[in-house]
Amino acid sequence: MRITVHVNDYFSRYGVHSGEVELPTGATVADLIKTLGIPPAEIGFVVRSSNILKETQQLHDGDVVLILPFALGG
Repeated sequence: MRITVHVNDYFSRYGVHSGEVELPTGATVADLIKTLGIPPAEIGFVVRSSNILKETQQLHDGDVVLILPFALGG
């Protein structure tokens, strides 16, 4: 299945950028995070359709998710 992922620029330090990701059917948020190579401790929220997702929630073909770090500042 294909998921569109939008990530905050913070995650570019891990070589991760927004785009499409192929995952097996039945993949969860945790699977997505592992595939992207982002340390789970760095992730504050994964959002789909204005809903915060848990790591155990299943993703679906065509989903669009936003991944944000815990805190941003300047």
